[in-house]
Amino acid sequence: MPRTLSSAGKFVVLSVILLFLASAILLYASTGVITSFNPPGAIRADAAGINAAGTVVGTWTDSQNVLHGYIRNLSSVVTVVDDPDAGTQSNEGTFIFGINDLGQVTGSYNALDSSGTIEPYGFVRDQYGNYTTFIAPGAVRTWGMSINNSGVIAGGYSPNEGAEIDGLIRDVSGNITNFAVPNVGYTIVEAINATSQIVGDFSDATGDHGFVRSPSGAIKTFDAPGAIHTYAVAISNNGVVTGYHVDSTDGNAVRHGFYRDAQGNIMSFDVPGAGTGDTQGTYAMGINAAGTITGYYSDSNSILHGFVRDQSGSFVTFDDPNAGTKTNQGTFPCCINRLGQIAGGFTGTEGRVRSFVRK
Repeated sequence: MPRTLSSAGKFVVLSVILLFLASAILLYASTGVITSFNPPGAIRADAAGINAAGTVVGTWTDSQNVLHGYIRNLSSVVTVVDDPDAGTQSNEGTFIFGINDLGQVTGSYNALDSSGTIEPYGFVRDQYGNYTTFIAPGAVRTWGMSINNSGVIAGGYSPNEGAEIDGLIRDVSGNITNFAVPNVGYTIVEAINATSQIVGDFSDATGDHGFVRSPSGAIKTFDAPGAIHTYAVAISNNGVVTGYHVDSTDGNAVRHGFYRDAQGNIMSFDVPGAGTGDTQGTYAMGINAAGTITGYYSDSNSILHGFVRDQSGSFVTFDDPNAGTKTNQGTFPCCINRLGQIAGGFTGTEGRVRSFVRK
């Protein structure tokens, strides 16, 4: 006679299976294997984003100083991204700044306008390779910075040739809404999450400050405790913000990481081993839904090293094996996906910037 499990037995088995799967994911995410890469022909390659599939995107520069986007999947296949309207002269080309889990990317491309000036235009490339250009209303310059899984883009624009910069949000129908923190020098957008919360920073007469924009358009500003300058860089799907802050304007302006929870509580942190001199310290750059933060720290010799900080506050540090060990060389992660995979860049011993992925 076949044996069947009771409801309690089924629950125990299911719990064991779920625990095993969770452990497998954590093991996969914490192996720490680093793969360095450089698109063929690149003299520089800067990583900018990583999605749930482990696909890394960024921008590379060729020997003629023309810029191109790249998309690198987990099979190490690199796809070159050139917007069809991008210029092909020195300092022209295509930049990629963000990717979502569908493989849609956003960024900007540089091209000559009617007056002969090189200007950036925003674009989105779908997962099938189709390009769409977008320009913010009243903009001279436009760029996309981040795209969520719904296809909503957060970015920036400049209404003139000066230094003024404001934010934008582009919905899935292509409608663009310009926005800015009121009465400030500039508003810089960094990232958007699944619910279309946008994070970034702005400047005024007292320094730099962070902000979070809600899906309804309400803007909440904030400062890390004791900070002269606060730079909000990333936001998780849970609404947790991370970045770094500076608490001095003198010759000992140390950087400190911070995170701000969904309720607005802010906590600063420093990676053990971070330097305490000017521009040294901790730079938090990315966060996932589990609350795991990645970034880099500059040690007492101004050499850069990557780090991972889990939700309990424990740190793991790492270096790309090809990273240089001279002043201002080293490893600098930019972003992390939900599995804990990390993308970023490093400066090699020859002084060139290349990209890496840490699985």
